[in-house]
Amino acid sequence: MLILVTLFLNLAHGFSDNYNALLKQHVDVDGCVNYVALKQDQKRSKIPLELEQATVPTELNAQLAFWINAYNALTLELIAQAYPLKSIMDLEGGKVWSTRQFNIGGQMRTLDEIEHQILRPLNDSRIHAAINCASKGCPPLWNQAFTAEQIHTELDQAMVRWVGTNAVKLDDGQISVSNIFFWFKGDFKAPSATVYPNYPKEHWGILHTLEHYSQQEPVLAAIQRGLPLKSLPYDWSLNEH
Repeated sequence: MLILVTLFLNLAHGFSDNYNALLKQHVDVDGCVNYVALKQDQKRSKIPLELEQATVPTELNAQLAFWINAYNALTLELIAQAYPLKSIMDLEGGKVWSTRQFNIGGQMRTLDEIEHQILRPLNDSRIHAAINCASKGCPPLWNQAFTAEQIHTELDQAMVRWVGTNAVKLDDGQISVSNIFFWFKGDFKAPSATVYPNYPKEHWGILHTLEHYSQQEPVLAAIQRGLPLKSLPYDWSLNEH
C-alpha cells in the first residue's frame, strides 16, 4: 500500500497511472465512455483506495487538477458500479450528487461538495467545461487526467472544445446555450468595460465567455446582431458509445 500511495502522490496530476489508463482506454476523443469495458476493468477498483489515501494539495493549480479529476473519477465509478443504466438521474432518485459520500484524504465528501464548496469557490468558471456528470448534456469528458503543470492550458482547451461542440447551437434566429451557463451564470464574468446593450446585464458574462472561446464566426456574428439567448434542453442520457 505504501508503494501505491507514494505513486499516487508523486504524479503531477495528483492521480495514479490507473486513472489515466482508464480514461485513455475507455473514453474516446469525443468524450464517450465504453462503460461495458470500464465496469470490467480491474484498475477501476483501485481509484477509491487511492483517493482515500491521498494528501489533498493546497497549491491552487494542484487543487484545480486534483478536484476536477476526483469529481470525474468518482462519477465514472458511480456509473460503472450501477451499469447498465440509462442515466445518472436513475441513481438514488436523481440525488446521487448529494447522497453518495466518498472518502477523499480521510474526509467524507459528496460530488455536490466537491463542485459547490471546493471547485466553484476557486473562482475559475472554466471548471464547468472540465467536470462531467456522465451525461450527453455535459461538456465532453477528457480522455486524460488534468495536470497541475498544464491546468490553465487544459482548461482553456476544455472551454474551446465545449463551446465548439454541445454548448452552443444556432437555430430559429436565436442562440441556444447549455443550461450550465444559466444554472451558474454568476460564475461567468465579463470585464467591467464589456457591454452588450442588446442583452440583460446578468447575461453579459455568458456572452463574453462565448465570444472569448468560440471559434465559430456564426456564433460571434449572432451575438453582435443581438439574437435572443435561450437555453438548450439538457440531455441526461448516458455519455456512452
